[in-house]
Amino acid sequence: MRIFGDNSAGFENETKIVKALNFKKFEQLNPNLRKFVSDAFYGYDVKNKIIHAIETGNTGRQKAKPKPDFYLHIDGINKDIYVSVKVGGGNSIHQEKLETFCEYIKNLGANDELLYQLRLFHYSDGTADNTGKIRLGARDFEKENPNIVESLNAFFNNQKIYKNLINRFVFQGVDEDLPKADYFYHGTQNNGVWASRDELMDYFISNCPTNPKSVIINNLSYQTWNK
Repeated sequence: MRIFGDNSAGFENETKIVKALNFKKFEQLNPNLRKFVSDAFYGYDVKNKIIHAIETGNTGRQKAKPKPDFYLHIDGINKDIYVSVKVGGGNSIHQEKLETFCEYIKNLGANDELLYQLRLFHYSDGTADNTGKIRLGARDFEKENPNIVESLNAFFNNQKIYKNLINRFVFQGVDEDLPKADYFYHGTQNNGVWASRDELMDYFISNCPTNPKSVIINNLSYQTWNK
């Protein structure tokens, strides 16, 4: 499960937000970022205090880039807030090799038949090992194999399962030693919306689709790179 693309605009936006926050007094922030910091550090006195915004980056020692893009620390407050930044529409939130994903869901209870069905859907070429001659698009495969779609969705959209998967895809990533995202921020330094991890999980639980016709994990679509 891998998606590649040009995310240079996203990286540039993230850098601008970090620069707008880092080593600034709360009162120096623009109104949008003041509101965000106030929400993220609700209950703490942030007035006249210096804010630090530190990009998490990728040291090469971990399995994957952390889900949070940066974290916030405020002088005198014993709390760090990890933030994942998005901008634009149609965001990809997770990339993972098929075999590591299969191993993960096997540990959640997926049996061999379900793993076989997932591989059939993933490759959509009539095989479970990517050796077929003709590859169907996702929609064509789903139309021709509604039983496989139903079986996969029955597993993925069990609340216990999808809560684990959403945690992996959205907040944690594949490396459990890395910090989770505490907040998602969508927008620019001057105009953004945000939600905490608890708010997002509540949304997922309250808005799980019923009777989907495509392979989904709650409100997230399963996509195969270059299909």
